[in-house]
Amino acid sequence: MAERGLSVRETENLVRRALKGEGATPAKRVEFSVVSEVLRTKSVRVELQKKASGAARIVVEVADAGTRDAVLEAIKGAAKR
Repeated sequence: MAERGLSVRETENLVRRALKGEGATPAKRVEFSVVSEVLRTKSVRVELQKKASGAARIVVEVADAGTRDAVLEAIKGAAKR
């Protein structure tokens, strides 16, 4: 709240209003029409989230930094082809 220059009292009022459901409307969530788990191993999980428009998001969850680095290198290598 410091970024917005709000006092403690103004912040408390905003919190009260938010808890009551008043104030700004929440941001619209993007709905995905299809969510598919593409891969699951002990250290990697890959999910494909497709929108109705054909656009998609690939979500990669990794268990540790070493796995993360290996996945990133594989992606970079594939992009160079």
